[in-house]
Amino acid sequence: MSETTEPGGSDAAPATPAMPIVAQRALAAPATVDRAARTVEVVWSTGARARNFVPALGLITEELEMSPNAVRMEALRSGQAPVLNTHRRGDARDVLGRVTAARLERGRGYATLQFSTAADVEPVWQRIADGTLRAVSVGYRVHRYEPRPDAATGETVHRAVDWEPFEISVVPVPVDRDAAVRGEAQQGAPAVAIEPALPDEEPIMPETTPETPAAPAPSAPPSPTQETTVTTTPSAPAPEPTRAAAPDLDAVRAEGQRAERERIAGIDAAIEAAGALVSADRIPPIRSEAVERGWSADQVRRALFDLLVTTAPKPSVPARPESGPGHDDPAMLIDAMAEALATRSMPGYQPQGNGRHAEFMGWRP
Repeated sequence: MSETTEPGGSDAAPATPAMPIVAQRALAAPATVDRAARTVEVVWSTGARARNFVPALGLITEELEMSPNAVRMEALRSGQAPVLNTHRRGDARDVLGRVTAARLERGRGYATLQFSTAADVEPVWQRIADGTLRAVSVGYRVHRYEPRPDAATGETVHRAVDWEPFEISVVPVPVDRDAAVRGEAQQGAPAVAIEPALPDEEPIMPETTPETPAAPAPSAPPSPTQETTVTTTPSAPAPEPTRAAAPDLDAVRAEGQRAERERIAGIDAAIEAAGALVSADRIPPIRSEAVERGWSADQVRRALFDLLVTTAPKPSVPARPESGPGHDDPAMLIDAMAEALATRSMPGYQPQGNGRHAEFMGWRP
């Protein structure tokens, strides 16, 4: 993404970093389940104000503009946007399904999620179908903020006027209006903001039955000064939920930055070890992808090994057959390359074979 240039003036936003800000928002809201189709319709955002931490701006009050001109909906409407398990992206099994439809309506974002029939997805689907799991979280990128002063509170509200949702996750996040948020690391690790819960305007995750549609029960509107509380045991008041203490934001931020520095150091060490075996012009793209996608050092080593195997020059096969394997046997060359890469990237590894791997360690005997 190219860097956005803000117009001058007192209301101009701070310079936007080259990489768009990646963040997440969790929201609990009523949803509708269709067991036969394995789909559920959810509200993934209302744009409500929430506290969020981003590296370029620090801890801010963030508000999402929900108009069609502000939200880039192409990814969610493509039919390929993933439904993830708690925003995890390190394993193929973290994908629970896909977003089959998405729309903006009356200031809210709606989406239809379809879940896989795989056996490892079934426990999550059953919890959604019976109403145990109700919270979803949207992952999004912010391309531009507009800071605006709030006359009522005096604080500055950063309104995202150009942003892009790209995935929806099922999350076991408790809905808490005052919940603290975890700071985003400098390299783009996502931060999580929690929107206020939507009221139960309809039954909690009812199963749809087209042949017998349920008629909405009439209810008297609440007075402006009262909250309507629905309980299943009118004779006994519902217990007040215990609210966890808000974590120390500075400590959380420092821990996230420390972990990110360790991850980047591991990536650089793996790349440096393979520098003599991989073409120099191949290194920067691999490092950029590893940093952006949150790869571990082991994932980088696997990617470098795959690159070495696929791009290494193919040795010529001798025209005259020999009685035994020769020094130019393709199988022996590939084994020697693999041994060299393992020796350089894994300290303490004892190479196998006759020492042929030394040819690919960056020098010749």
